Amino acid sequence: MERTPAELAILDCGGLTPASRLEGQGTVVFDDMRRLPGLLAAVRGEHGAI
Repeated sequence: MERTPAELAILDCGGLTPASRLEGQGTVVFDDMRRLPGLLAAVRGEHGAI
């Protein structure tokens, strides 16, 4: 998956695509949707508003 340096992707790997295919620079891969609010809060703290 290619992205420009300023982009960030947060991906749920609970589907059919293996996490190893989603991983990359600027990517957060997780498999529990309950983690999403915390991940978004951390991103807001690091990068300002999304």
